[in-house]
Amino acid sequence: MRGKEVRAFLTISLFLLGIPLQAENLDIRAAEIDRFVTACYGEGLLNGTVLVAERGRVIYQKALGTANVEWEIPCALDTRFSIFSISKQFTAMLGLMMVADGRLDLDASVTDYLPYFRKETGSKIRVRHLFSHSHGIPYVSYDRLPYRNRLDKEAFFKTYYSQDLAFEPGRGFLYGDGFDILAAIIEEVSQKPFETLMRERIFEPLQLRETGFWHASANIKRMAANYRTSLELKSEPLYEMPLNGSCALYSTVGDLFKWQRALAENRLLTKEYQDRMFQVQVDFGRPYGLGFDVSELEFAGKKKRVVWHEGGASAIFFWALDDDKLVILLNNFNGENYKVSREIMNILYGGSSQTIASEK
Repeated sequence: MRGKEVRAFLTISLFLLGIPLQAENLDIRAAEIDRFVTACYGEGLLNGTVLVAERGRVIYQKALGTANVEWEIPCALDTRFSIFSISKQFTAMLGLMMVADGRLDLDASVTDYLPYFRKETGSKIRVRHLFSHSHGIPYVSYDRLPYRNRLDKEAFFKTYYSQDLAFEPGRGFLYGDGFDILAAIIEEVSQKPFETLMRERIFEPLQLRETGFWHASANIKRMAANYRTSLELKSEPLYEMPLNGSCALYSTVGDLFKWQRALAENRLLTKEYQDRMFQVQVDFGRPYGLGFDVSELEFAGKKKRVVWHEGGASAIFFWALDDDKLVILLNNFNGENYKVSREIMNILYGGSSQTIASEK
């Protein structure tokens, strides 16, 4: 064979075997993701860390921008960010572990476990409703509660969760504070502090050494400062709940990747229990599982099942279950995380990225 014929033969053979061309394809997609991510950073849509993985293999990760403007500290891959409502999936996991242990009944009422909760409302709310925002408890806005960390758990619940329900539990969706109530129930049935149990049952077994609970009084190493819609606008101080199962955690892209692998491999729970997290439990305009949004989305002309969750508009965990493709974005200001992660996923499926315009 001549040289060109040999190369053509090898190319066809390797394509059929799927060996080096697959690696080359990953390199092409990684380069396209990098061009897109860099452009988003230039447009002020991203400032933080990005990790993209496929079937347990990291194919792209990068840190961009500034972690702390005042001290001129750049972002790094080990920079810790507040993940806000991504925390809910950790609380959901801990709750399901209590169910699997036989300590928690999803059909029991809130007042079965928390006798100090208002009986007229708590007796109607089942534990399962707390996992899926179908409890009907009106959302307690952070802006109206600057002193809530001065109350103990019981006083806080009596003060702020004693109002009437917005709807009959199970008959609506109201994104809110159900995971904080779930955290209190988990403490009750385990007879351990919520944070201790989270460390013992999840963080330590999975070696999530960069993940923990944010506290105002603690100095957390390599922690990114929080800003608003840009690095020019400092965020309001974060106030703590007496017990926070909704939005208390900080983490890194590396630790969240470890977390995703544990979910993918059913390391903490059997598939029977864990799959409930990814199955639609309620759909009143927003399909929701247990601590996860559940969607069927299209990428490069292909419809795929995705479980995802944003964290305070500054972070997102975006996972296509069918093909085990993952995008994690952690920012320290409110960016366009959902749009950006969808476009990265589109690249992973062989599509081309589209320009994203900021809505700020």
